[in-house]
Amino acid sequence: MKLRVLLTILLLLSLAVSSLASEEAEDVALQAAKAGNYKKALDIWAPAAEQGDATAQFNLGVMYYLGQGVKKDQRQAFDWWKKAAEQGKPVAQYYLANMYADGVATPMSSKEALKWWKKAGEQGLAEAQFSLGFMYANGRNVNQDDVEAFKWYRMAAEQGHRIAQFDVGFMYVKGRGVDRDLGEAVRWWTESALNGYPKAQLNLGGMFAEGHGTDKNLVEAYAWWLIAKENGKDGAAKQMKIIETRMTPEQIERAKGRSLTLKGKIKLRSEKS
Repeated sequence: MKLRVLLTILLLLSLAVSSLASEEAEDVALQAAKAGNYKKALDIWAPAAEQGDATAQFNLGVMYYLGQGVKKDQRQAFDWWKKAAEQGKPVAQYYLANMYADGVATPMSSKEALKWWKKAGEQGLAEAQFSLGFMYANGRNVNQDDVEAFKWYRMAAEQGHRIAQFDVGFMYVKGRGVDRDLGEAVRWWTESALNGYPKAQLNLGGMFAEGHGTDKNLVEAYAWWLIAKENGKDGAAKQMKIIETRMTPEQIERAKGRSLTLKGKIKLRSEKS
């Protein structure tokens, strides 16, 4: 599994709620980092990290990983993330696990990766929960276990993780780790599709086209395939051409209008996230 370290400090910092004694100082550091004034942020976070503040340790690790305000140094990032992880910082535990999984700045260790992903997942971090689901579903350095995979995927899905939502739907379709239930598959693929995941949009169109887990609805199927096509999903255009032979011109126009409504819902969710 590739190291999924986000390559923007702004997004990473949004995950790190500070416990610094001075909230004002932390706000100054955050604003400085967002503005690209990494020296100012470093002047606040470095001493706080040395004094044991877990959030400062995590943020300092980010700066070393990205080389912002300091010379890029993955080993320093690893060390600071480990310090924060050992204090129970979930996001630090997650990135530490990624480094162990890929052998970045440390010898590769599936055992350590699993340990730290579990610690982060048990604290509710959706990305860690998804990683655990992926490991168990695919037997990556663990015994393949669909029940365990479904458990972790479901936890991440309930927090809005769109790929986990897709995978939960897939497991319902296949009856892997859970009783087969096409209605539940449609429900989870709808959530994933509305959260902007093209693969879910494509599959959801197929469910409506064939009436699997829901009433057959060619207008809804066409609308979702149109969105999937616009999002670059292979196969969507072909499905649209096939289904057009079963639709009236009026239905096709309604489907195009419906796609605009759905895209509005997708955009609204994106803006809220």
